[in-house]
Amino acid sequence: MRRLSLLIVVLMLVIAIPVSAQKQGKGTSATDGINVSCPDGTEIQNGVQVIVNMRPNFTYTATAIGVNGYDPVIGVGDDKGINLCNDDEPSAGKYTVSLPSTGEVDSNKTNAQMPFYHSNSGLTDISLVIGSPDGSDGEFVLVLEGMAVTTNDGHGVGAGDPYSVQITQNMINSGLPLEVYMISKVQELDPFMQVVDGDRKVISLDDGTPIECDDAGTKSCFGDSANLEQSFVQAPDSQGIPGGSVDAMSSLDLKGITPGFYLNYLMTSADQKTFGEYIVVMHMGVKSGGGSTTTNNNGQNTTNNDVAPTKEPFGGLAQGVPSPDKTKPDKTGKGGGGIDVTCPDGTEIKNGVQVTVSMRPNFTYTATAIGKDGYDPIIGVGDSTGITLCQDDDNVASQYSVSLPTSGVIDASNTSTQMPFHHTTSGFATITLVVGSADGSSGEFALVLEGMTVTSNDGKGEGAGDPYGVQLSQNMVDSGVPLSIYMISKVQDLDPFMQLVHADNTVVTLDDGSRVECDNAGTKSCWGDSEDLSDSYVSDSPNNGIPGGSVDAMMTIPISDATLDKDPNNNWFNFLMTSAGQKTTGDYLVVFHFGVK
Repeated sequence: MRRLSLLIVVLMLVIAIPVSAQKQGKGTSATDGINVSCPDGTEIQNGVQVIVNMRPNFTYTATAIGVNGYDPVIGVGDDKGINLCNDDEPSAGKYTVSLPSTGEVDSNKTNAQMPFYHSNSGLTDISLVIGSPDGSDGEFVLVLEGMAVTTNDGHGVGAGDPYSVQITQNMINSGLPLEVYMISKVQELDPFMQVVDGDRKVISLDDGTPIECDDAGTKSCFGDSANLEQSFVQAPDSQGIPGGSVDAMSSLDLKGITPGFYLNYLMTSADQKTFGEYIVVMHMGVKSGGGSTTTNNNGQNTTNNDVAPTKEPFGGLAQGVPSPDKTKPDKTGKGGGGIDVTCPDGTEIKNGVQVTVSMRPNFTYTATAIGKDGYDPIIGVGDSTGITLCQDDDNVASQYSVSLPTSGVIDASNTSTQMPFHHTTSGFATITLVVGSADGSSGEFALVLEGMTVTSNDGKGEGAGDPYGVQLSQNMVDSGVPLSIYMISKVQDLDPFMQLVHADNTVVTLDDGSRVECDNAGTKSCWGDSEDLSDSYVSDSPNNGIPGGSVDAMMTIPISDATLDKDPNNNWFNFLMTSAGQKTTGDYLVVFHFGVK
């Protein structure tokens, strides 16, 4: 079996940059551009995404300026999705810029602009999507105004304003580097820019060189840069904002970066000693080709190769910036390295694990937790508002037993628990399951999910299927028990197929080209250690079970050597369930085998 360390390197990068020490396996398909259907009917195609972590009580303005005839459209939204869009804006049509990477870009009436703010009490992620009405190739400049370096930013590592850019295949295909500029609006401010990881720590090369820039065009600036004294951004009815010798820029070659990663930038001042207003300018190129990522009005992204566009992804073992709307259980905390939940009825779940299910409407699924060797599980079920239903012991669940290669036989027990669940929303919804115990004890259990079906509505190609997420937590690592997941058909017609996928539902591929997926367990078509499941079963009552078969799928991932990211949103395993070649359909169940300590 391949070493876990190789898999963890593939999964747990917090940022993608052209640094030799950081490697990422590639899938056969890749995230291309982002498509958005705005509430007012405006279409944004072949776009890119920028995330701004925004202070309250400020108004920022985003202006997209086309280069050489490119006609940009801009969309702005929050975790609920893109809700404001603009195509041609007269004020934006008066903007001109001159940058080292673009030369002078003349004003054009097709430029787009959108002011934005939020009413939350704290910092909030705002998403910008910039593309074109027809998905054409080209270049544009994005100007962000309204920001300031202030004493409220703090001092030391991680202080400053964060910005993130999702790297998509259309950006890579353009052949242009990603150019980011920080230009002061006042003489007092000395801009300073860093490329950072998920903990806001500056990324450094193997030789210790940090990827940061103080004064562009000098040795204090990483990589290719140029003095910005000849640069400017000219806004309407003003004298313009000139670049200066102390302004900062970053130029990063996107060649070789795996689509789906985020590049994270932190804007502050040199030594955090000066303050004042600044603007951020980004120069990007897009060129179509491949699949596409569709951002619909619930703010979710999926890879689109004839795939239903409404299915929600999970994040972020493979991403530096997690999905902004990742479901979290209510009142979570640390307890033995696991998840603690206080349920509305007063039930306590301690030292638990979390599973998320992207669930179809008009279905009812059932989750059953079966403890091994005396482990007494409790299950909680909820949605984006938190855990709303909990169950300890259940009479129906007490008749369940399983036999799996990784667990052996787990006998029926009156301490097993079960919870049916459904939702009433019109599209796919993310449902959260938390399974732990009343006293936070150590042990093992099987979690059985029933009610799922592979259907023709799942679509075809890369990314088609039903997604499930498992948040890796320290109690799972400490248990020494691998994470195992099984897909078992309930009908003879279905040939199950399982993949480990990134947040955009593209399959994880190792550096040697091996795809982390399983067709028939126990054969060469199944990655890693696996066994034929013909002798396995899930029994829901005496003498009435669901047998495993020779075409069923399984995956076992050793996690005892895993190192968790400090941000729990970056610690997810994402699985996609479909059929081999997407040629067969039918009911199936999913079984997880967990250990906690």
